[in-house]
Amino acid sequence: MSNSEDGLKVGELARASGLSIRTVRYYDQIGLLTPSRRSPAGHRLYDASDVRRLDRICLLRRAGLPLAEIGQALDEPG
Repeated sequence: MSNSEDGLKVGELARASGLSIRTVRYYDQIGLLTPSRRSPAGHRLYDASDVRRLDRICLLRRAGLPLAEIGQALDEPG
C-alpha cells in the first residue's frame, strides 16, 4: 500500500488490482466491497483487509461465480 496510514484511494486500488475505477465503485454500490473509511474530503479509502477481500472477489470471478454468490460466500462464516 502506498499510503499505508491512510489507505488506498479508489484509483490506486483499481490500478493495483487491474480493475477499472468504475468496477470498484460498482462493487461498493452493491455492497460487495465497502471501503473501510472515507477521507475528510469524502474519498473512499481501502485498507489491507479490503485489498484481501478484493483479491478474493477477483479470484472467485475468474472461477465463474456470479457476484451475488461471491457476496454470500465471502460474508458467510467459515
